[in-house]
Amino acid sequence: MVIWTDLSEVLIGGAYGLQKFVNQAYGYEVAKQFCHRSREMNSLFCDLMRGRFSEDEYWRIFLQGDWPFDADTAKSFMSHNMTCLVPNTMDVYQNIVYYPQWISHEEETPRIYDKPEIWLVSDHIRERIPELEYLHPEIFTLTSRQFWSFEAGCLKNDPRRFQEILDETGLWPDEVVFIDDNAKNTAVAESLGIASIAFSNAAQLRRRLNHLGFGFAD
Repeated sequence: MVIWTDLSEVLIGGAYGLQKFVNQAYGYEVAKQFCHRSREMNSLFCDLMRGRFSEDEYWRIFLQGDWPFDADTAKSFMSHNMTCLVPNTMDVYQNIVYYPQWISHEEETPRIYDKPEIWLVSDHIRERIPELEYLHPEIFTLTSRQFWSFEAGCLKNDPRRFQEILDETGLWPDEVVFIDDNAKNTAVAESLGIASIAFSNAAQLRRRLNHLGFGFAD
């Protein structure tokens, strides 16, 4: 069994929620303007994650007009957000990998099974990967493979992304569990027969994984 996990908003902070840093530094009105601009720029941000241009170019376009900060400051907000771990998700994944058990609801005694693999399947910005590897080496140690949107030019809201990974790795859909905070992405995976969990928090994730048959040592 292989677990495909999203990165941002499942394991760490990402590009979403930057308005809280803008609010802290420049106040509510600027943060509201930033949030509105982010919605306007969503299509362009998706193209950034597809690798069609650089992050510097994105912020140059985003910050056209009158803003009290520059692109370097905006990038620093994202860097700060990426340092933040989503509470307890790593604990759930580490438990599964290092203390693997498979729960059979028809049997009284759980069966121990070979540890599952965990792969990152992430929509992310190309230039951010070295920073992520520096900030979170534990994530890259735990995950045995990484698949990035900019490598394929395709996001997870497109079923071709999942099919490409299946074709590349030789997996069947019933050998995969996909975890993502975006319900649109999990719906796409489910349309291909991949069991999926729309992530909200670590406690919910643990319950759903247990329901799918993953046991926990503690």
